[in-house]
Amino acid sequence: MNSLDSECRLLECLHEPDRKQRDQKKQFTGQLGKVLTSRLQRLVISRMPSEITTERLARHPEALPVLATWFESEWPDWYGPGGPGNAEEDLLAYANEGDLPMGIAAFQNGLLCGVAALKAVSIPSHLHLSPWAAAGFVIPSLRGQGIGAALLTALESEARALGYSHLYCGTATAASLLLRLRWHLIEFVEREGQKIGLYGKALCDLP
Repeated sequence: MNSLDSECRLLECLHEPDRKQRDQKKQFTGQLGKVLTSRLQRLVISRMPSEITTERLARHPEALPVLATWFESEWPDWYGPGGPGNAEEDLLAYANEGDLPMGIAAFQNGLLCGVAALKAVSIPSHLHLSPWAAAGFVIPSLRGQGIGAALLTALESEARALGYSHLYCGTATAASLLLRLRWHLIEFVEREGQKIGLYGKALCDLP
């Protein structure tokens, strides 16, 4: 090895730490870029206009298994292990058109996010009232974004189309939503040790 080769090798050795630092810096920059890109995408998505749509559950049989899981998680005493209810059977009954019961599915930007149903009977002590808005569920992380209101409005339209002049709902949690949508409180009833507000709404236009 001549002196020129030795000097070149020495220069390479001297610059080796710089090369490693550059490689590490490049790797770190790439990772940081991926993180920032991911955060930016989530930020953009979170600021996208939210489009909420509703459709009859009968037109989305593929949603039934997912909804059954949600029902079992939301109402474990009724639909969970050992409970008297059967989420799959109820949802299959709601996947009906032209008569009661009838289910409505909600979608946010095309993704399933909630459900509700029209039922002939809901509170056994009030069999003289029908139909009922019931089985309302919205994914917890998406509540407060108008999905529940969209479901109720869709149920009102379906009940009106079926010829009903009034719609009823029994709830212990959705009173503020019902009142915003111009429902009125009829009375409070006790059911399974819980105080339930019974609400109603006229579906026909007043003269």
